[in-house]
Amino acid sequence: MRSTTTIHPWVDGNGRTARLLMNYIQFCRNLFPTKIFREDREEYILSLRRSQEEETNQPFLDFVTSQLKKSLSLEIEKFNASQKKGFGFLF
Repeated sequence: MRSTTTIHPWVDGNGRTARLLMNYIQFCRNLFPTKIFREDREEYILSLRRSQEEETNQPFLDFVTSQLKKSLSLEIEKFNASQKKGFGFLF
């Protein structure tokens, strides 16, 4: 991913395309797609820069892991709220 965001093959949409590709790869591996939250954009960019500077994916992987945890926590909260409202069935 860090390489994809730096080559800039298009005038606009390079980051969106890279994130779409990341989610496609996660989907193909039966993983939950990662949502990058708008309020964490600066941290996202910093993790990409650090990964490039350090020549390791670890800063980016740590960031993606934190975003995945955040996303799953929000989904669990929504599910629990729906259970309290009486929507206890699943499809």
